[in-house]
Amino acid sequence: MVYAEGELIGTHIELSINQDLLNSSDGKKVHISAEVFTDSGELVEDGSVTIYYKQDTSDKYNNTTSGKINVSANKNYNIYAEFSGTDLYSASTSETRTINVRQFASLKGYLSATSTPADESLGTIKLKEDYPDLGIVNALTYHKTNSSDTVVSGISLTNLDEGTYYVAVPARQDGDTFYISSSYQSIDVVEGEAPVKYTGKVEVDERISWSISYFETDENSGRVYTTYVKSLDENKYYVSDVVATPVENASVSYYPNTGEVSITDIKGDFVLSASIVEKAAPAKITVEKVSVSENQNYSEDNAFKQFIFNVKAVDENDNPIPNVKIYYKSDEKEVSFTNVRTTDENGIASFTNSYGVDRSSQKVSYTALFALSADFKEEDLLVKKNINLVLQKKADLELYEDQLVGTEPGTNNGKVTDVPDNYEIWTGEVHQGAIVIGSGKWVGPVNGEFTGLSTGQHIIRFGERFDEATTTFYFASDYNYFEIPRGVKSVDSSDDSSVENGSSTVNDSSEENGSSTVNDSSSSNGDSTGDGGSVSNGTIASNGTYSATPNIILIQTPSIPLAAEASQLITSLPTVKNNVGSSETIKLVQGESEENSQDENDAEELIDTNKEIVSQASEENKNIEESDVPLALSNDTVEEGNGLFIFLIIIGVVIIGGSIYFVRRIRK
Repeated sequence: MVYAEGELIGTHIELSINQDLLNSSDGKKVHISAEVFTDSGELVEDGSVTIYYKQDTSDKYNNTTSGKINVSANKNYNIYAEFSGTDLYSASTSETRTINVRQFASLKGYLSATSTPADESLGTIKLKEDYPDLGIVNALTYHKTNSSDTVVSGISLTNLDEGTYYVAVPARQDGDTFYISSSYQSIDVVEGEAPVKYTGKVEVDERISWSISYFETDENSGRVYTTYVKSLDENKYYVSDVVATPVENASVSYYPNTGEVSITDIKGDFVLSASIVEKAAPAKITVEKVSVSENQNYSEDNAFKQFIFNVKAVDENDNPIPNVKIYYKSDEKEVSFTNVRTTDENGIASFTNSYGVDRSSQKVSYTALFALSADFKEEDLLVKKNINLVLQKKADLELYEDQLVGTEPGTNNGKVTDVPDNYEIWTGEVHQGAIVIGSGKWVGPVNGEFTGLSTGQHIIRFGERFDEATTTFYFASDYNYFEIPRGVKSVDSSDDSSVENGSSTVNDSSEENGSSTVNDSSSSNGDSTGDGGSVSNGTIASNGTYSATPNIILIQTPSIPLAAEASQLITSLPTVKNNVGSSETIKLVQGESEENSQDENDAEELIDTNKEIVSQASEENKNIEESDVPLALSNDTVEEGNGLFIFLIIIGVVIIGGSIYFVRRIRK
């Protein structure tokens, strides 16, 4: 490794904690060693290391440079180290490790012993089954007076001569849990008659092998024996069960997955025998089903999916064959097999593997292989299964304006028509251009349509799908945006052609001797810009349907936040037609009402004029409600318009009342 001049060499600390001191005279120390390495793995011998430790209930750390710390039973300790480097090395701090210190329970009352004949060593000492820590004991240590300790694996001491023994459970370490040795307990092995011996043998069979073929125990030891059995040709035979004869002389448990045979409760001589089953030769293996795991998150930059293969082995009559080994390679390009499974009682073996595709390829194929041998030869019933992955991309999304239907004010009647089956939209919340997880779900079209949409921005993507027929998985794309335009409130019309050419025809039969036709075009060329520019070259019809020039792609990047559009749209309202009851109208009323000094006929004419003005205001407001006010207005804006209309009526009533008052004064 070459370093620049003046550059500090990076370091890290590796802690080793072991129990070699737990068996010392006081039995209450652990040994911590801290080695410092450079980031490239070289041992650093310069500098100093300080070890810090404390009980987890304490706030204060102690420190040592010797690496030996006193510990107490049934406590937890937090330990870390710091390295102070020389001019060449950077300082570093190790991660804090927590160790748990326990002490084995006392052996008092939990030891049993058997006698031994004179001049023989046949005595035994055993840890009783009700010892509290029996499940974590893996050895015993013992000594006689003036002799050194002997450590024996297991929970029994055998071949002991007559005498007094001092027995303990030795200290041990299990990961970051440290067990302090128990205190020594004395027990005597006395002189007596030799116990009755029992033997266990296995039945010889050339098709199987045993790890232990001969057992010997006695009536007092209660010893447990374990052996293993396996078929010598696993492709032809398998062991289905193991029994002891006579059955009452021993209890036998057999575990087919591992081949373990456990013998307990020995009451006499016995013979073990295995039941052998000859396997039928598979006539074929088939890929029964390929599926994919659900709820796996991915993106266009990290497109991986876990596939699940269910493979079946059957005989010539299509009967399932259990206990057959099937080998699997995730792709024929693999050098060796990826996994091996044994078929269950239904002849099924299941394999899982993750497959992926990247942006550069967008589409990729794999060929999974299954066979009865690791060589994957044709004669071993080699089976191939193609897996295809397709990475769908948001750039390929297409949506056109003539597929959109706008919505009426205060309703969610917008929709998208002629939608491909693999499109999805988000039904939940959107915050700053991103979906809010848990607020909704992705849904596909129903009968080729997305319905019940509000005006404004929506999120769309290609949906995830799996084609079992072709074993092709299509990854969902990242999402993009589109907008539902604002339609107009529907108007009752006797002429269905009123929606043509962007005009709205309203037949008003309120006049006794005639009708009023209003040609209400949203613009001279049929354009509507009331939604902030998301729609172009289209016509908003009086039935709320948005008709547009086809083949204009509407997929877009996020526009102005929808909440910010209302104020801009409100300021762009027409100043005359849409603002009935404006200051100009009020001035007109006030100007004419100032002529109250005229004669009685002029006053009557003034009353009629003011009535007409109020009537016109009411009609103009009705027209705005039905067709003229852009649907971009928020509910608050509509409420403001209604308030303005009421205000104008009140002003008109006041003016008419004033006029009547002046007329009466003139008459008097």
